[in-house]
Order: sequence, then structure tokens, then C-alpha cells
Amino acid sequence: RAVRRSVNRTVTLGCGSPATLLVPDAASRALDFVDLIATIPPLPRTSAVVHVLETARGAVRVSPDDSTSCFPLLPPEDAAWVAETGPDVVVPVLGPGASLFGVLVVGRRFDGGVVRQADLPFLEALGASAGLILARV
Repeated sequence: RAVRRSVNRTVTLGCGSPATLLVPDAASRALDFVDLIATIPPLPRTSAVVHVLETARGAVRVSPDDSTSCFPLLPPEDAAWVAETGPDVVVPVLGPGASLFGVLVVGRRFDGGVVRQADLPFLEALGASAGLILARV
């Protein structure tokens, strides 16, 4: 929970967007990604969003309003998750060996704008740092 709070605060201060850190649910056999305080629904480990993050190894735009987004390519269940949770960008939280330790879900900026292109490297670095911390916990 401390890592989640730190990551969320850093995203808010760093790029002016709300964020939620999803981590594998140890109680789930599938190890779906969940928010520890349950503000957004779980992201199934078998989802296309997770597979894209594992493949891309970087931030991915998923907003339905963005022409550069992969949203039109998502299967219906993933599109429904995006529509319900409202992320603009999802970022992999990579641990040692580049394994996926979590997902950082970043919403639109508080001023209503999309996450800036210049903020993506910051978010990716934050995801990598959070992954190393989570690997130690």
C-alpha cells in the first residue's frame, strides 16, 4: 500500500494525472491485477491490455478518444474495462528480468487534457522503479 500511495502521488505531482497501481492478487489463482483499495475493477492477467504491455515494454495509450490509441484493436471485454475505468495510458511495472509485476493506470490530466508525450518516459521510469521495489517486498 505504501508503494501504491507513493506511485500515485508521484504521478499526480509529476504529470498532473490521477493514477492507480494494480498488482497481482495473491488470492487469485490467475494472479489478476487488482487495486489494493478496490477503486477500479481488476484487470485479468489474460487480457489483451496485459499482453500488449508485456510485448511493448512501455507506456500504451488506451483512451477511446485518442487517435493514437490501441483502443479500437481491443477485444470487447478489454474495451469494456477501459470504458469503465477511464485510463488514458497504461504503463507496465516491470521487475527484474522484465517480468510484469504490476500495471500503472493513468487517467487524463486534471485539466482534462491527455497525458503529454513528454510525460511517457517519466511514467515508464516510475513503473520500472516501482517494479524493483515490489520485487523486494
